[in-house]
Amino acid sequence: MLMSRILCRWVLFGLVSLVCLQTPVWSEDTPLLITLPFSSMPKNIRDKVGTGSTLVKINIELLKTIHSGDPVRFEIRGQSFYAVTRRVKIKGDSAKWIGRIVEGEYRGGTIVLTVVKGRLAGTLRLGRRSFRIKPIDTENFGVLVETTGLQRLPDRPAVPPPPPERPTPSKGPETDAKPVSKSRLKGGLPVLASGGSSVVIDVLALYTPGLEDEHGKDGVVAVLENLFDFANVVLENSETNVSLRPVGYRKVETSEDEDMEAVLGKMFEGTEEFAALPQWLEETGADVAVLFRKFTSSDESCGMAFIPDTEDIFTSPYLEYYRKKLFRALVEVGSTGIYYCDQTTLIHEVGHNLGCNHDREHATGQTVYDFSYGYCGDGYGTIMSYCSPTIPYFSDNRIIDHISTKYQILDNVPIGDLQTRNAETIRRTAPYVAMTREFLPPNQPPVIDSFSAEPASGSAPLTVIFTCRAHDPDGRVVEYAIDTGNGTIIRSGEEISTYTYIFPGNYTAKCKVKDDKGAWSDYSSPINLMVKSVNRPPEILEFSVKPTEGKLPLEVKFGCRARDEDGRIERYAVYFGDGEVEENESGNFTHVYYEAGEYAAYCEVRDEENAVDKSAIVTIKVSSGCFLNQDCRTGEFCWRKDGCGGSGICVPFPEACIQVYDPVCGCDGRTYANACEAHLAGVNVAYTGECKNGLECTPDGDVAPLGSRDGQVNIGDALVTLRFALGLETPSEEDRCHADVAPLGADGTPQPDGQITIGDALVSLRKALGIINF
Repeated sequence: MLMSRILCRWVLFGLVSLVCLQTPVWSEDTPLLITLPFSSMPKNIRDKVGTGSTLVKINIELLKTIHSGDPVRFEIRGQSFYAVTRRVKIKGDSAKWIGRIVEGEYRGGTIVLTVVKGRLAGTLRLGRRSFRIKPIDTENFGVLVETTGLQRLPDRPAVPPPPPERPTPSKGPETDAKPVSKSRLKGGLPVLASGGSSVVIDVLALYTPGLEDEHGKDGVVAVLENLFDFANVVLENSETNVSLRPVGYRKVETSEDEDMEAVLGKMFEGTEEFAALPQWLEETGADVAVLFRKFTSSDESCGMAFIPDTEDIFTSPYLEYYRKKLFRALVEVGSTGIYYCDQTTLIHEVGHNLGCNHDREHATGQTVYDFSYGYCGDGYGTIMSYCSPTIPYFSDNRIIDHISTKYQILDNVPIGDLQTRNAETIRRTAPYVAMTREFLPPNQPPVIDSFSAEPASGSAPLTVIFTCRAHDPDGRVVEYAIDTGNGTIIRSGEEISTYTYIFPGNYTAKCKVKDDKGAWSDYSSPINLMVKSVNRPPEILEFSVKPTEGKLPLEVKFGCRARDEDGRIERYAVYFGDGEVEENESGNFTHVYYEAGEYAAYCEVRDEENAVDKSAIVTIKVSSGCFLNQDCRTGEFCWRKDGCGGSGICVPFPEACIQVYDPVCGCDGRTYANACEAHLAGVNVAYTGECKNGLECTPDGDVAPLGSRDGQVNIGDALVTLRFALGLETPSEEDRCHADVAPLGADGTPQPDGQITIGDALVSLRKALGIINF
C-alpha cells in the first residue's frame, strides 16, 4: 500500500485520519485514523464522550500492514499531511505507531499512537500545536483533545535528603559491587551510554484510582504506555542510546491532591500506602518508580522528581543507597479548565532523576555537572527548559535539521552549546541508574563494507533500493539505519531497504549499522541522489517521408527528429504500416514496399523514463509495378511473386545460372532447367516441374465462359483475360494458354510470351471487335 506517488501536505486543523502506504502504489481511500463528527456517532458513544467532542477511530487491521519507513497520511477535517513511520509494533491486541513529519509546514513534528487491548491513546506534537487522544471504553475509539490554547504548568524539582554518613549495604550480590574510585572517574563519570551497550532503564508505573476511573483499567495503561513511547522518542532524538521500559503497573490507593513533596517523601522511605513499593521493585527489577495521578484544579504544578546535586550519588557506596530510594518521580496526567499537563512531563521528571536541570534562568540547586542545563532557543526550548514551545530533544552541543513552530519552520537549529548538555548528562548517568556499575568490556564497533542505491536518479516519485553491507569484528550486526537525506531514518534488521522520494531535489544518503552490543559504526561514504520533477514526455519535431507514393518496388526514406527537455531520447521507432517495425537511436530509416496498396506509417520516440510521443500518420501510396517486360528498363524483366497473372516488379536479369536440373514450367508453356534459366529468358515460373501436355493449345483468346469455352472470341473473352491480367481471377493452365495472345507477330499471329497482361486483353478485344483476325 506504499506509496510511491505521495504528495506530502502537512496541515492540521482538527481531528486526524491516517493512511499508511506500504508499497510503491498509493492507497488514499482507507484511513488508519478516521474522524467521526459528533452527530454521526452512535448514541451510546455520544453519551460517553459528551456534546461537542471529536471522535477518532483507528483501523488496527490496516495498522498491521505498515512497516518502518512507510509514509502515512493523516486527515484532519478534510485536510491532509503525511508522516513517515519510525517504528511500528504489533503484539496481540496491542499496538504502537511512531512517526515523524518530514515535509510541509509541520516538518519536524512527532506523532505517537498507542493501543492497549483496544484502548487508543495518542500524542501529536506539531510545532506550537499539541494534541492528545484520550481512550474511551469502546475498542479502537478515542477522543481528540487539543491542548494548544491551554496554559501549561511547570514542575517542581526536589533535591533528595543526604544519605547516611556510612551506609551499610545489605547482603547479596548487588551490594558486593566494587566502589568506583575518583581516580577512575578522571574528573567525571565515564560515558557508558555512548558507543557501548544500549542502556534500558526499567520503570515501575504506579497510578491512582482517579486515573483508572477516568480511563478504565486498560485505558490507563494505554495512556501511560503512550507517555513512555513519547519519552523514548525524545531519548532517541537526543541520541542518548537510552530507553525507558515499563516493567509493571500497580494501582496505589493514594490521594490525588496530597502535596507532591510529601508523596515523594513517602515513596523515598517506602511508608504508608507505599509500603509495598520496595517489594514491587524487587519483583519487577525496576530501576525507577513513577507515580502517575490525575491532574486536578488544586494542583499548581505538573510533576516533581528528585534531582541529584552531586556526582557522588552515582558512585558506590552511595549508589546502592540511592538506587533503592532516590529514583522516584511524580507525574500529573490530563487537564482541567485552562490548565493542562504536557505529554513531556514524564520524560522531564525522569530527566531530573538522571541529573538534568532546567535552563539556567529557572534552574534550582546545584547540578551533577556544570553543563547539566536545558536550553532556550529563539522561540523554542528543549525538554528540561521552561521556554516554549518544547521541542522533543534534550539540550546538547549539536545542530538538528529542522523544527516546526506555529508560524515557521527553522532549519539547522542549535539545541544547546558546551554549557547546556543534558543529553550528555544522561549518557553519563543512565548506566548507573540502570545498575551498570562496571566499565563494559571493550567492544569493537561494526564496519561498513559497502553502500549502494539503485537507481541513483529519476523522476519523482522515485523508489530507491538501498543496500548497506557491513560486518562486526567481535559480534554481529543487528540493525541497519539508512539516512535518506530528507530527515527520514529507515531502521531495520535487513541489509536492503526501500524508500520512495516524493519531492524533487538532490539528496545525500548514507548508512550506519549497530552491533549486538549497541555500538554504531561510522557512517558510510555518502551517495548523491537526484530526484527530478515529474517527467515530461519527449516531443517529435519532424517526421519526414520521401517519397510518399510510387510504383513497386518502392523504396522510402524516413527521418524522425525529436527532443526531450528534461532527459534524453532513448529510442526511435517507425511503424511502416505493412506489419514491420524498425528501431534505432538515430531516427533515420529506409524501407522497401513490395506490395501495392496504401500504408499508414508513423514515428514513435521514447525517453529514458519510458515516456512516449507519436507523430501524425503519413499515408504512403504504392501502385502496381509492371505487366509486361516492355514496362521495365533495359536489363530488367517483369517478375511476379506468384504465378503468371497480375502485376509484377521490375528486377534485373540474373547474371548467370548454375547448371542444375531442377525443372520448372514457365508461363510461356515451356520447360526450363531451373527457375534461374526461366528468369534469364525473361519468363516467370508457372509451377515447379516439367510442363504438362495440357499446355499444348492454340492461343486464340477463347477463354469465356470460364471452364467451358464456346469457340468464339467476344468482349466477354477480353474481359476475362483482363481479370487474369489484374490478378482478379486465377486461370487454369489451359485458359492461360488460350489467353496468351500477345504480342502479335509481323504476320499478325500471336507470339505467346508466357505472361497474361493487359496487352493480351487488348488483343482479344480487337479480335472481338473484328479489327484483327487470326
